Amino acid sequence: MLPRFTNETPITVRMLLNHHSGIPGDFFNGMFTVAPWSGFSACLRQALALDYPTMPPNTIYFYCNSGFVLAGDVIAEVSGETFPAYMQERIFGPLGMDSSSFLCDKAAISNRLARSYADGQLQVDEMMNGYATGAMYSSAPDMARFIRMLLARGQWDGSPILGTNAFDAMIEPQGAGLPLNVGHNASGLGWDSVRDGNLDYAGRVFWKDGATFFHCAFVGCLPDQKLGVIVLQNTSGSQCDSIGIRALQWATLDKIGLHWVTNFVPPLLPAASRPQAELDAMAGVFAGRGYHRVIAEPGSLTLVHNAHLDSPAIHTNLVPRSNGWFAVSDSARSEIVVTNIGERILLMARFAEEWGQDTSIIGERVEPPVFSAAWSNRLNRIFIARQIHPDDILF
Repeated sequence: MLPRFTNETPITVRMLLNHHSGIPGDFFNGMFTVAPWSGFSACLRQALALDYPTMPPNTIYFYCNSGFVLAGDVIAEVSGETFPAYMQERIFGPLGMDSSSFLCDKAAISNRLARSYADGQLQVDEMMNGYATGAMYSSAPDMARFIRMLLARGQWDGSPILGTNAFDAMIEPQGAGLPLNVGHNASGLGWDSVRDGNLDYAGRVFWKDGATFFHCAFVGCLPDQKLGVIVLQNTSGSQCDSIGIRALQWATLDKIGLHWVTNFVPPLLPAASRPQAELDAMAGVFAGRGYHRVIAEPGSLTLVHNAHLDSPAIHTNLVPRSNGWFAVSDSARSEIVVTNIGERILLMARFAEEWGQDTSIIGERVEPPVFSAAWSNRLNRIFIARQIHPDDILF
Protein backbone atom coordinates (compact mmCIF):
# COMPACT_ATOMS: atom_id res chain seq x y z
CA MET A 1 0.00 0.00 0.00
CA LEU A 2 1.02 3.62 -0.38
CA PRO A 3 2.62 5.26 2.68
CA ARG A 4 0.38 7.42 4.82
CA PHE A 5 1.37 7.19 8.48
CA THR A 6 4.80 7.52 10.08
CA ASN A 7 6.40 4.73 12.13
CA GLU A 8 3.85 2.14 11.01
CA THR A 9 4.23 -1.35 12.43
CA PRO A 10 4.12 -4.26 9.96
CA ILE A 11 0.72 -5.81 9.26
CA THR A 12 0.59 -9.36 10.62
CA VAL A 13 -1.68 -12.31 9.87
CA ARG A 14 -3.16 -11.86 13.34
CA MET A 15 -4.21 -8.32 12.39
CA LEU A 16 -5.87 -9.66 9.23
CA LEU A 17 -7.86 -12.10 11.34
CA ASN A 18 -8.87 -9.72 14.12
CA HIS A 19 -9.73 -6.68 11.94
CA HIS A 20 -6.93 -4.43 13.20
CA SER A 21 -4.84 -4.21 10.01
CA GLY A 22 -5.89 -0.70 8.97
CA ILE A 23 -6.43 -1.97 5.41
CA PRO A 24 -9.48 -0.54 3.57
CA GLY A 25 -12.22 -3.02 4.34
CA ASP A 26 -14.37 -3.33 1.24
CA PHE A 27 -13.47 -3.67 -2.42
CA PHE A 28 -16.60 -4.81 -4.20
CA ASN A 29 -15.62 -4.54 -7.87
CA GLY A 30 -15.98 -8.13 -9.00
CA MET A 31 -16.53 -9.57 -5.54
CA PHE A 32 -20.15 -10.45 -6.40
CA THR A 33 -20.72 -11.60 -9.95
CA VAL A 34 -23.24 -13.61 -11.94
CA ALA A 35 -20.51 -16.02 -13.09
CA PRO A 36 -17.53 -17.36 -11.10
CA TRP A 37 -14.32 -15.30 -11.28
CA SER A 38 -11.09 -16.66 -9.83
CA GLY A 39 -9.15 -13.43 -10.36
CA PHE A 40 -10.75 -11.36 -7.60
CA SER A 41 -7.96 -11.63 -5.01
CA ALA A 42 -5.32 -10.62 -7.55
CA CYS A 43 -7.47 -7.63 -8.54
CA LEU A 44 -7.86 -6.71 -4.88
CA ARG A 45 -4.10 -6.78 -4.31
CA GLN A 46 -3.54 -4.55 -7.35
CA ALA A 47 -6.11 -2.06 -6.02
CA LEU A 48 -4.60 -2.03 -2.53
CA ALA A 49 -1.16 -1.33 -3.98
CA LEU A 50 -2.55 2.00 -5.21
CA ASP A 51 -4.53 2.79 -2.04
CA TYR A 52 -3.76 4.14 1.42
CA PRO A 53 -4.38 2.52 4.82
CA THR A 54 -7.36 3.89 6.74
CA MET A 55 -5.56 3.75 10.09
CA PRO A 56 -2.13 2.70 11.37
CA PRO A 57 -1.99 -1.06 12.01
CA ASN A 58 -3.19 -2.31 15.40
CA THR A 59 -5.00 0.94 16.24
CA ILE A 60 -8.72 0.12 16.27
CA TYR A 61 -11.15 -2.64 15.34
CA PHE A 62 -12.71 -2.08 11.93
CA TYR A 63 -14.34 -4.95 10.05
CA CYS A 64 -12.22 -5.77 7.01
CA ASN A 65 -13.35 -8.12 4.25
CA SER A 66 -10.09 -7.37 2.43
CA GLY A 67 -8.12 -8.73 5.37
CA PHE A 68 -9.90 -12.09 5.25
CA VAL A 69 -9.29 -12.37 1.50
CA LEU A 70 -5.58 -11.68 2.08
CA ALA A 71 -5.49 -14.23 4.90
CA GLY A 72 -6.85 -16.80 2.45
CA ASP A 73 -4.07 -15.82 0.03
CA VAL A 74 -1.50 -16.38 2.80
CA ILE A 75 -2.85 -19.92 3.29
CA ALA A 76 -2.58 -20.57 -0.43
CA GLU A 77 0.97 -19.22 -0.59
CA VAL A 78 2.22 -21.21 2.41
CA SER A 79 0.42 -24.46 1.57
CA GLY A 80 0.96 -24.43 -2.17
CA GLU A 81 -2.75 -25.16 -2.65
CA THR A 82 -5.69 -22.98 -3.52
CA PHE A 83 -7.68 -21.81 -0.51
CA PRO A 84 -10.78 -23.88 -1.48
CA ALA A 85 -8.62 -27.01 -1.95
CA TYR A 86 -6.87 -26.48 1.39
CA MET A 87 -10.18 -26.13 3.23
CA GLN A 88 -11.52 -29.29 1.56
CA GLU A 89 -8.42 -31.22 2.63
CA ARG A 90 -8.16 -29.90 6.21
CA ILE A 91 -11.76 -29.16 7.26
CA PHE A 92 -14.57 -30.34 4.99
CA GLY A 93 -13.13 -33.75 4.14
CA PRO A 94 -12.17 -34.87 7.67
CA LEU A 95 -15.50 -33.64 9.08
CA GLY A 96 -17.55 -35.35 6.36
CA MET A 97 -18.99 -32.01 5.27
CA ASP A 98 -19.95 -33.34 1.84
CA SER A 99 -22.25 -30.41 1.04
CA SER A 100 -19.68 -27.73 1.83
CA SER A 101 -17.14 -25.93 -0.33
CA PHE A 102 -15.89 -22.47 -1.27
CA LEU A 103 -16.79 -23.31 -4.88
CA CYS A 104 -20.03 -24.58 -6.37
CA ASP A 105 -18.13 -27.74 -7.33
CA LYS A 106 -20.07 -30.57 -5.66
CA ALA A 107 -23.30 -32.15 -6.87
CA ALA A 108 -24.58 -31.99 -3.30
CA ILE A 109 -24.34 -28.20 -3.65
CA SER A 110 -25.31 -27.50 -7.26
CA ASN A 111 -28.25 -29.93 -7.24
CA ARG A 112 -29.97 -28.23 -4.31
CA LEU A 113 -28.62 -24.71 -4.28
CA ALA A 114 -30.81 -22.26 -2.36
CA ARG A 115 -32.18 -19.60 -4.72
CA SER A 116 -31.83 -15.89 -4.03
CA TYR A 117 -34.77 -13.65 -3.10
CA ALA A 118 -35.34 -9.99 -2.29
CA ASP A 119 -38.75 -8.58 -1.31
CA GLY A 120 -40.26 -11.93 -2.28
CA GLN A 121 -38.91 -11.74 -5.82
CA LEU A 122 -36.52 -14.31 -7.29
CA GLN A 123 -33.08 -12.83 -7.99
CA VAL A 124 -30.09 -13.88 -10.06
CA ASP A 125 -27.78 -16.41 -8.37
CA GLU A 126 -24.78 -14.51 -7.02
CA MET A 127 -21.20 -15.76 -7.04
CA MET A 128 -19.03 -14.57 -4.15
CA ASN A 129 -15.42 -14.42 -5.34
CA GLY A 130 -13.72 -13.24 -2.13
CA TYR A 131 -13.48 -16.85 -0.97
CA ALA A 132 -12.17 -16.46 2.57
CA THR A 133 -14.49 -13.63 3.51
CA GLY A 134 -17.86 -15.24 2.81
CA ALA A 135 -18.04 -17.59 -0.19
CA MET A 136 -18.73 -20.84 1.66
CA TYR A 137 -21.59 -23.06 0.51
CA SER A 138 -22.94 -25.37 3.20
CA SER A 139 -26.01 -26.98 4.72
CA ALA A 140 -27.52 -27.21 8.19
CA PRO A 141 -26.34 -30.83 8.74
CA ASP A 142 -22.80 -29.96 7.64
CA MET A 143 -22.68 -26.92 9.88
CA ALA A 144 -23.90 -29.07 12.77
CA ARG A 145 -20.78 -31.18 12.28
CA PHE A 146 -18.65 -28.04 12.28
CA ILE A 147 -20.26 -26.84 15.52
CA ARG A 148 -19.75 -30.24 17.18
CA MET A 149 -16.05 -30.02 16.35
CA LEU A 150 -15.84 -26.53 17.86
CA LEU A 151 -17.64 -27.59 21.03
CA ALA A 152 -15.09 -30.41 21.33
CA ARG A 153 -12.27 -27.82 21.21
CA GLY A 154 -11.21 -28.76 17.71
CA GLN A 155 -11.55 -32.54 18.02
CA TRP A 156 -13.59 -34.86 15.77
CA ASP A 157 -14.01 -38.54 16.58
CA GLY A 158 -10.83 -38.45 18.64
CA SER A 159 -8.73 -36.78 15.93
CA PRO A 160 -7.58 -33.15 16.00
CA ILE A 161 -8.97 -30.84 13.32
CA LEU A 162 -7.69 -27.80 15.19
CA GLY A 163 -4.99 -27.85 17.82
CA THR A 164 -6.26 -26.93 21.28
CA ASN A 165 -3.81 -24.00 21.44
CA ALA A 166 -5.13 -22.73 18.11
CA PHE A 167 -8.71 -23.12 19.29
CA ASP A 168 -8.02 -21.24 22.54
CA ALA A 169 -6.27 -18.46 20.61
CA MET A 170 -9.25 -18.13 18.23
CA ILE A 171 -11.65 -17.27 21.04
CA GLU A 172 -9.33 -14.98 23.01
CA PRO A 173 -10.52 -11.33 22.95
CA GLN A 174 -8.38 -9.26 20.59
CA GLY A 175 -7.30 -5.64 20.89
CA ALA A 176 -8.55 -5.34 24.46
CA GLY A 177 -5.71 -3.01 25.48
CA LEU A 178 -6.08 -0.56 22.61
CA PRO A 179 -7.50 2.81 23.78
CA LEU A 180 -9.79 3.24 20.75
CA ASN A 181 -11.55 -0.10 21.28
CA VAL A 182 -14.13 1.38 23.62
CA GLY A 183 -17.06 -1.03 23.18
CA HIS A 184 -17.93 -4.04 25.32
CA ASN A 185 -17.88 -6.60 22.51
CA ALA A 186 -14.54 -7.93 21.31
CA SER A 187 -13.49 -9.87 18.23
CA GLY A 188 -11.53 -13.09 18.21
CA LEU A 189 -9.33 -14.52 15.47
CA GLY A 190 -11.80 -14.91 12.64
CA TRP A 191 -14.75 -14.63 15.03
CA ASP A 192 -16.80 -11.43 14.95
CA SER A 193 -17.42 -11.60 18.68
CA VAL A 194 -15.96 -13.51 21.61
CA ARG A 195 -17.48 -11.17 24.20
CA ASP A 196 -21.14 -10.24 23.79
CA GLY A 197 -23.29 -8.54 26.39
CA ASN A 198 -26.33 -10.45 25.15
CA LEU A 199 -24.71 -13.80 26.01
CA ASP A 200 -21.94 -13.20 28.56
CA TYR A 201 -24.22 -14.36 31.37
CA ALA A 202 -24.04 -17.91 29.93
CA GLY A 203 -20.22 -18.10 30.00
CA ARG A 204 -17.82 -18.00 27.08
CA VAL A 205 -19.23 -17.15 23.68
CA PHE A 206 -18.04 -16.91 20.10
CA TRP A 207 -20.01 -16.16 16.96
CA LYS A 208 -19.59 -15.17 13.31
CA ASP A 209 -22.08 -13.73 10.88
CA GLY A 210 -21.95 -12.72 7.24
CA ALA A 211 -24.12 -11.47 4.42
CA THR A 212 -24.08 -11.08 0.67
CA PHE A 213 -26.72 -9.25 -1.33
CA PHE A 214 -29.27 -12.06 -1.03
CA HIS A 215 -27.93 -14.50 1.57
CA CYS A 216 -26.79 -14.35 5.18
CA ALA A 217 -25.71 -16.69 7.95
CA PHE A 218 -24.93 -16.79 11.67
CA VAL A 219 -23.02 -19.46 13.58
CA GLY A 220 -22.66 -19.09 17.34
CA CYS A 221 -21.52 -21.25 20.25
CA LEU A 222 -21.64 -21.23 24.04
CA PRO A 223 -18.85 -23.73 24.77
CA ASP A 224 -19.41 -23.81 28.54
CA GLN A 225 -23.01 -24.89 27.92
CA LYS A 226 -22.16 -27.14 24.93
CA LEU A 227 -24.66 -25.22 22.82
CA GLY A 228 -24.40 -24.04 19.24
CA VAL A 229 -26.68 -22.71 16.53
CA ILE A 230 -26.55 -22.07 12.79
CA VAL A 231 -29.02 -19.76 11.03
CA LEU A 232 -29.16 -19.63 7.21
CA GLN A 233 -31.25 -17.17 5.19
CA ASN A 234 -31.64 -16.83 1.42
CA THR A 235 -33.25 -13.39 1.27
CA SER A 236 -31.96 -9.85 1.58
CA GLY A 237 -32.29 -8.05 4.91
CA SER A 238 -30.36 -10.09 7.45
CA GLN A 239 -32.27 -11.36 10.47
CA CYS A 240 -29.76 -14.10 11.24
CA ASP A 241 -27.98 -12.39 14.14
CA SER A 242 -31.09 -11.59 16.15
CA ILE A 243 -32.53 -15.07 15.53
CA GLY A 244 -29.26 -16.81 16.38
CA ILE A 245 -28.63 -14.89 19.59
CA ARG A 246 -32.20 -15.37 20.77
CA ALA A 247 -32.01 -19.09 19.96
CA LEU A 248 -28.89 -19.42 22.15
CA GLN A 249 -30.64 -17.54 24.94
CA TRP A 250 -33.69 -19.83 24.79
CA ALA A 251 -31.46 -22.92 24.62
CA THR A 252 -29.58 -21.76 27.72
CA LEU A 253 -32.86 -21.23 29.54
CA ASP A 254 -34.06 -24.70 28.57
CA LYS A 255 -30.78 -26.38 29.56
CA ILE A 256 -29.80 -24.71 32.84
CA GLY A 257 -32.78 -22.49 33.69
CA LEU A 258 -30.81 -19.24 33.36
CA HIS A 259 -32.69 -16.34 31.76
CA TRP A 260 -31.00 -13.60 29.80
CA VAL A 261 -30.88 -10.06 31.17
CA THR A 262 -33.89 -7.98 30.12
CA ASN A 263 -34.46 -5.31 32.73
CA PHE A 264 -31.42 -3.03 32.58
CA VAL A 265 -32.32 0.63 33.09
CA PRO A 266 -29.42 3.11 33.17
CA PRO A 267 -29.43 5.41 36.19
CA LEU A 268 -30.47 8.99 35.51
CA LEU A 269 -27.72 10.97 37.18
CA PRO A 270 -28.26 14.57 38.31
CA ALA A 271 -27.53 17.42 35.95
CA ALA A 272 -24.25 19.24 36.41
CA SER A 273 -23.27 22.75 35.50
CA ARG A 274 -20.47 23.16 32.93
CA PRO A 275 -18.86 26.48 31.98
CA GLN A 276 -20.12 27.72 28.64
CA ALA A 277 -16.54 27.92 27.42
CA GLU A 278 -16.23 24.13 27.87
CA LEU A 279 -19.40 23.57 25.87
CA ASP A 280 -18.19 25.90 23.13
CA ALA A 281 -14.92 23.94 22.94
CA MET A 282 -16.87 20.72 22.26
CA ALA A 283 -18.61 22.10 19.17
CA GLY A 284 -17.43 21.04 15.75
CA VAL A 285 -17.68 18.57 12.89
CA PHE A 286 -16.93 14.92 13.56
CA ALA A 287 -16.19 12.45 10.77
CA GLY A 288 -16.92 8.76 11.05
CA ARG A 289 -19.38 6.89 8.88
CA GLY A 290 -20.64 10.10 7.38
CA TYR A 291 -20.22 13.27 9.38
CA HIS A 292 -21.93 14.72 12.41
CA ARG A 293 -22.13 18.16 13.94
CA VAL A 294 -22.10 19.18 17.60
CA ILE A 295 -23.53 22.63 18.34
CA ALA A 296 -22.99 24.41 21.64
CA GLU A 297 -26.15 26.00 23.05
CA PRO A 298 -26.50 27.94 26.31
CA GLY A 299 -26.09 25.23 28.96
CA SER A 300 -26.51 22.26 26.57
CA LEU A 301 -25.41 20.60 23.34
CA THR A 302 -27.27 19.76 20.13
CA LEU A 303 -26.19 16.76 18.06
CA VAL A 304 -26.93 16.69 14.33
CA HIS A 305 -26.39 13.02 13.56
CA ASN A 306 -25.63 12.18 9.93
CA ALA A 307 -25.54 15.85 9.05
CA HIS A 308 -24.75 14.98 5.43
CA LEU A 309 -28.23 13.54 4.87
CA ASP A 310 -31.22 15.52 3.64
CA SER A 311 -33.06 14.64 6.87
CA PRO A 312 -30.49 14.22 9.64
CA ALA A 313 -31.44 13.14 13.15
CA ILE A 314 -31.31 16.19 15.43
CA HIS A 315 -31.02 15.69 19.21
CA THR A 316 -31.49 18.87 21.22
CA ASN A 317 -31.18 19.91 24.87
CA LEU A 318 -28.46 17.40 25.79
CA VAL A 319 -27.53 18.61 29.24
CA PRO A 320 -24.36 17.73 31.16
CA ARG A 321 -24.61 15.02 33.81
CA SER A 322 -22.51 14.43 36.91
CA ASN A 323 -20.68 11.58 35.12
CA GLY A 324 -19.42 13.96 32.42
CA TRP A 325 -21.78 12.69 29.70
CA PHE A 326 -24.67 14.58 28.06
CA ALA A 327 -28.26 13.35 27.84
CA VAL A 328 -31.81 14.66 27.59
CA SER A 329 -33.38 15.77 30.83
CA ASP A 330 -35.57 12.72 31.50
CA SER A 331 -33.59 9.70 30.27
CA ALA A 332 -30.07 8.25 30.17
CA ARG A 333 -30.81 5.58 27.57
CA SER A 334 -28.56 7.41 25.14
CA GLU A 335 -25.72 9.73 26.07
CA ILE A 336 -22.91 11.50 24.22
CA VAL A 337 -19.58 12.97 25.21
CA VAL A 338 -16.77 14.83 23.47
CA THR A 339 -13.48 13.65 24.87
CA ASN A 340 -9.80 13.15 24.14
CA ILE A 341 -8.14 9.78 23.59
CA GLY A 342 -4.49 10.48 22.97
CA GLU A 343 -4.27 13.28 20.45
CA ARG A 344 -7.72 12.58 18.99
CA ILE A 345 -10.84 14.58 19.88
CA LEU A 346 -13.70 12.10 19.67
CA LEU A 347 -17.49 12.18 19.75
CA MET A 348 -18.65 9.08 21.61
CA ALA A 349 -22.08 7.64 22.37
CA ARG A 350 -23.36 5.28 25.02
CA PHE A 351 -26.60 3.37 24.52
CA ALA A 352 -28.71 1.24 26.83
CA GLU A 353 -29.16 -2.32 25.58
CA GLU A 354 -31.17 -5.19 27.09
CA TRP A 355 -28.10 -6.29 29.05
CA GLY A 356 -26.42 -2.99 29.96
CA GLN A 357 -24.70 -0.01 28.39
CA ASP A 358 -22.38 -0.12 25.39
CA THR A 359 -20.07 2.58 24.10
CA SER A 360 -19.04 3.44 20.56
CA ILE A 361 -17.08 6.12 18.75
CA ILE A 362 -19.28 8.17 16.44
CA GLY A 363 -16.51 10.24 14.87
CA GLU A 364 -13.30 12.19 15.21
CA ARG A 365 -13.26 15.98 15.08
CA VAL A 366 -12.01 17.37 11.80
CA GLU A 367 -11.56 20.79 10.31
CA PRO A 368 -13.53 20.71 7.05
CA PRO A 369 -11.20 21.79 4.23
CA VAL A 370 -12.14 24.50 1.81
CA PHE A 371 -13.33 23.04 -1.48
CA SER A 372 -10.86 23.65 -4.25
CA ALA A 373 -12.12 25.05 -7.54
CA ALA A 374 -11.47 21.69 -9.18
CA TRP A 375 -13.79 19.90 -6.75
CA SER A 376 -16.37 22.68 -6.71
CA ASN A 377 -16.65 22.38 -10.48
CA ARG A 378 -17.58 18.71 -10.08
CA LEU A 379 -20.67 19.44 -7.98
CA ASN A 380 -24.10 18.59 -9.44
CA ARG A 381 -22.57 16.51 -12.21
CA ILE A 382 -23.14 12.82 -12.92
CA PHE A 383 -20.11 10.52 -13.04
CA ILE A 384 -20.17 7.00 -14.44
CA ALA A 385 -17.93 4.37 -12.87
CA ARG A 386 -15.78 2.60 -15.44
CA GLN A 387 -13.65 -0.53 -15.29
CA ILE A 388 -16.37 -2.40 -13.40
CA HIS A 389 -16.13 -6.14 -13.88
CA PRO A 390 -18.54 -7.02 -16.73
CA ASP A 391 -20.17 -9.80 -14.70
CA ASP A 392 -20.51 -7.69 -11.54
CA ILE A 393 -23.95 -8.19 -10.04
CA LEU A 394 -24.45 -4.42 -9.88
CA PHE A 395 -23.19 -3.71 -13.43
